[in-house]
Amino acid sequence: MNFARSAFRRFSTVKMTPVHSVMATGVTCVSLFAISSSMSKSELTSPSLYDLLVRAENRIKNVEDELQFLSNQYSTFKLLDLVFKAKESNPSNLSVKHFTLEYFESLSPQLKERFLKVIKSGAENADSGVGVYAMYPDDYEVFKPFMDKVIREYHKISGEVNHVTNWDLSSLPNLPAGQKLDLTALGLGTTSMRVRVGRNLAQFPLPGAMTLQDRVSLESQMVGAFEKLMSDSNYGGTYYSLTPGSRYHISQQQYEKLVDDHVMFKNMADDPYLASAGISSNWPHGRGCYVSEDRGFIVWVGEEDHLRIMCMKKGTYLNDVFDRLRTACGVVEDVAGKFAHSPSYGYVTSCPTN
Repeated sequence: MNFARSAFRRFSTVKMTPVHSVMATGVTCVSLFAISSSMSKSELTSPSLYDLLVRAENRIKNVEDELQFLSNQYSTFKLLDLVFKAKESNPSNLSVKHFTLEYFESLSPQLKERFLKVIKSGAENADSGVGVYAMYPDDYEVFKPFMDKVIREYHKISGEVNHVTNWDLSSLPNLPAGQKLDLTALGLGTTSMRVRVGRNLAQFPLPGAMTLQDRVSLESQMVGAFEKLMSDSNYGGTYYSLTPGSRYHISQQQYEKLVDDHVMFKNMADDPYLASAGISSNWPHGRGCYVSEDRGFIVWVGEEDHLRIMCMKKGTYLNDVFDRLRTACGVVEDVAGKFAHSPSYGYVTSCPTN
């Protein structure tokens, strides 16, 4: 009704340019132009004209809805066509291998649209091995009949799926004194040790469904956690942001140097798999990298997951890298928010391979 009310506020004399009909995908769209001056509905002497404008506005709204529906239908059919073509050209592509029309048709219209985004990368890139990217933390539960098949095949799981994350070594039998996992007991000397995990904050969509504002907001929350780590002598270091306007923003030359040093991840905008999934959208906003003073602890922000957390050290005690990782993860959750977690599959990542 806003269109009609606005029209009458601007109406002082019955003065209109011709009404034009426009054909769009077989549907006639009526456009009304040039209603001038101001006159309220109560001042109007011809109620039928007001009714006409209201009906015209409703018709335009119906036409817009119909056009949007047709556009969505076309996008759906186009993607489904790619799915079945990929089934023929690369049947080992898990996103299309486990797609069935029966399951797809069992979903509501809203979930169909959401599900297609999950398999979009695999459909558009037929050579994908998996081609599945969750868009929201609960996708693993919402689409469990599909996700479970993908996870079981990729990870070669035949029994019950119930991933448990347990940092408590005391629950393990036959540990050495002090629960120190010393590699020298295995005949090894100083060894390069590395542990890496993907984590996503539960309050945000996963990277494939994030808006530019989501990405910038997440990075802003993470800066608070990084500043707490910076103030800790066990970590120190700094944060390098690719987001224009960030107080931690770095130049292109600095970014390239970090990439060359294998500290920062490469520009994702050129990756067709991540582009199809929406993960590389809005580059470089919301992307960055925290690096500890000794460069032994690194956190990527805004890559395939919200966070890729890496801890590295040369030594003989495995506990050292795990304990440092555990402490930092605790800081992140305390400051930035809880990590997304699935009751069946553990900590949620964009790709089920992780």
